[in-house]
Amino acid sequence: MSAHDDEFERVKISGDAILLRKTGIRYSKGDGLEKSYEKARILLETASELGDLWAQSELADWYRDGEHFSQDPVKAFKLYKKTAEQDFVYSMSELADCYANGFGTEPDETEAFSWYLKAAYKDNSYACGRVAKWLQSGRVKKNVSAALGFYLKGASLGSWLCNAEIADMYAKGGFLKKNLSEASRLLELGAHAGHAYSTFRLGQLTVRGARTEVPATAGIELLKQAADSGQSGAWNELGKLYRDGGIVSSNHEYAFECFKSAAQLNNATGYFELAKAFYLGRGT
Repeated sequence: MSAHDDEFERVKISGDAILLRKTGIRYSKGDGLEKSYEKARILLETASELGDLWAQSELADWYRDGEHFSQDPVKAFKLYKKTAEQDFVYSMSELADCYANGFGTEPDETEAFSWYLKAAYKDNSYACGRVAKWLQSGRVKKNVSAALGFYLKGASLGSWLCNAEIADMYAKGGFLKKNLSEASRLLELGAHAGHAYSTFRLGQLTVRGARTEVPATAGIELLKQAADSGQSGAWNELGKLYRDGGIVSSNHEYAFECFKSAAQLNNATGYFELAKAFYLGRGT
């Protein structure tokens, strides 16, 4: 038996939930141990049986994603529910997602919003953003004032997406007085932190001439940065710019590739624009 096997057996029978969970994660990452998802699973399941909430949520993530073994939405949902009901905040927002998307259970927007709200009140920044979005959009009873409050809370907790949503409210006007300078300032903060959506929206404002102190062409580079980070909306914006010409020379071949990249990211507009390009024979 190798030293690694000895280590595995020692940890497996240790009865120490924290040690089991941490060693299981090390096996999953190959962190100082030979990578083995099977050994990781065994240790995490043992820690889970001992009541370790982090281990249970880690296993729930694995069942959700199907990355290390077969995806099992029902098992993921049950583990998120079990840990959320024990006030494990991360699982609260994940359970809300399950209810919202019908993942491992029947869709239930009332339960989803309830769990997002519980997580938001416990300072989960992602949940703050979801609560705010539902309140803003009217997915639950519309309350833009309350939505702004949750966006502000999420931003204070470090959510660049919440920060960008506040910027969008300034950019569009309405509940907040339109203020493109403040919108740009907030988006610049997110872009400098590497947040792809903030970079996309900042690029969008720039190419549309909303940032008068910056050349519109500077937005092209911002859009390309966001697109390279997987922001599908940025690919669409680039596609439209190169298709139509204006601040850049028209290039139907490049526009086609941009729409194709957006479509590959399951963006509905990207699919539509790609179909239109095929139909019109532009760039293909």
